[in-house]
Amino acid sequence: MTISSTKSQLKRALDIRIKKCKLCPGLNIPKITENAPGYGNLDSPVMMIGQSLCTDCMETQIPFTGGSGRILDRVFKRLKIKKEDVFITNLLHCHPISNRPSKPHEIANCKPFLIHEINIVKPKVVIAFGADVRKHVILKHRFVNYCYHPAYVWRQGGLHSKTTDAYVEYLANFLKRYI
Repeated sequence: MTISSTKSQLKRALDIRIKKCKLCPGLNIPKITENAPGYGNLDSPVMMIGQSLCTDCMETQIPFTGGSGRILDRVFKRLKIKKEDVFITNLLHCHPISNRPSKPHEIANCKPFLIHEINIVKPKVVIAFGADVRKHVILKHRFVNYCYHPAYVWRQGGLHSKTTDAYVEYLANFLKRYI
């Protein structure tokens, strides 16, 4: 059995556990607060971690699908890669209703899933987007780059603004070292 097939088996088993999770009352309700496991290349040198799923992400089952995803898509285009070439996930795998902030017990319940994803992918670098991720993702033996969440950048000026252009430039230049 190859390392990649072992990773795939571990990830499939974890995805099933994530999809069946009922630890947080009111979360993981289909089409309302549904969750989604991480997505992408299990051999990626880069893992990107957001705070939680948005409505668009819940519907596609792919993290970073909405406005923030369009900003990351610009980064990926600049690097001449696809979203599925990196591994993307969230601290909270569910979509909190009305995009409310994650609650501490929800983060505590979901964090073991995230740590398991990190241990499967074993990225060289983790990009931690947003305040909750910065506060809760402290990893030993891995480089973590803490960065503004793309949704924050999106709210500052949309897809094409000087702020967004600078953010895309910064993130693409940083990622060039690892991709």
